[in-house]
Amino acid sequence: MMQGRNAMFLGLALGLLLLGSWSGVRADADVADDEFDVAQATPESQPAAPIPQPQAAPTPPAPAEPAAPITSFPVLVQKFPLEVTLVALLLIYMVNYVYGTMVNKKIATRIAERNIVAMREAFGAVGDQGDELICESNNEYVLYGTGRTDVVRCNISIDLLRRQDAIGYLIELFTHVEDAINVTVDLRCPEPAPLVLTVGTPAALRRMAEHEDSKFFTSMVDIRGVPSGLDVLTESPELGAAFLTKELLDAIQSLKPMINAIHVSDQWYGVKMLEPPSFDSNTAPEDAVMPEARQVISLSLKLPYDDANLESKLVPFILQLTERVRTFACTGAMAAKADKRRSKFKEAYRKAINTYKTQKQHLDGQDRRVKQKLEAQKQGEAAFAKFEEKQKKRMQRKQAKKGMVKMVM
Repeated sequence: MMQGRNAMFLGLALGLLLLGSWSGVRADADVADDEFDVAQATPESQPAAPIPQPQAAPTPPAPAEPAAPITSFPVLVQKFPLEVTLVALLLIYMVNYVYGTMVNKKIATRIAERNIVAMREAFGAVGDQGDELICESNNEYVLYGTGRTDVVRCNISIDLLRRQDAIGYLIELFTHVEDAINVTVDLRCPEPAPLVLTVGTPAALRRMAEHEDSKFFTSMVDIRGVPSGLDVLTESPELGAAFLTKELLDAIQSLKPMINAIHVSDQWYGVKMLEPPSFDSNTAPEDAVMPEARQVISLSLKLPYDDANLESKLVPFILQLTERVRTFACTGAMAAKADKRRSKFKEAYRKAINTYKTQKQHLDGQDRRVKQKLEAQKQGEAAFAKFEEKQKKRMQRKQAKKGMVKMVM
């Protein structure tokens, strides 16, 4: 409600500001027109000056009464509308900024206090430079942990609404943006199991399906025991059922009010994988290589309204999911199918890179021959004839090579 009032006051103040500015501009224009008319009057149109007559000494004017002090706010607004409007806008902005910053910090501190003990027990180092709760901005806070077996880092990002910005906060409310917690765990397992799996709401799965690993490796499957309202994207029903044990499904059920999406992948290349360079790219052929896949666990969670029971389950659930990924192993048949899919994915990318390298070499060769031709033309007819003969022999060798290939086929 307070944010709505802030927006109403802000709109009213802006309207008063524009009205005052327009009135001032019109008054200045009228004064300028009057002065211009007086200046344009000709001497012939002016009446003759009267002959001065002797006058009596003027009587001194009566002393002016002192102006009455401004004792009421309406009088102040009437005399100084623009100044009052600017001061009111500044006060509204300052009050909202301080209040919104305090609310966001209180929320982030609350979440950190309910999970910091579990973070200290699970990771060798928590926070950065002595700060366990890292403030990235007035609406972004981070819990960071490292120093655990097969875990490179755990990043818990608390992304809150921009309550310190009245306009931004209203925009986020109208676009249905919510407070969120986004978790990323980078793994470093020596022999990771081939697994790409996502559990989440239908809306979240539609977004996740655009990610490179989900788009290539997964499809929608039906797995028994998954909480209602949540769907599963994975490589095969057998693989998903083997990974989602009863204990893990129970943990997902207990955290369901917060869950948007849970994503586990050994083939994470980012939200959008770097595509192979096209033939008109400036990338050097030796730099055109396939990016390295990462082992990642990512969680997209909604933030409940001060629910201590749910918020305190956050880090224990992350640790349970991490341990499940570390210890998961595929059977021979599932592993063989998963490895075949990964080989097919990498082979398609390598073919695109090889095609780029071939096109790049062809274009570079054409540019080089054009330069040689221009140099030969500058050196004279003899040098140009020698260049033409060299190109003729090159084309003959190329045609002979094509003929040999056809004979072999």
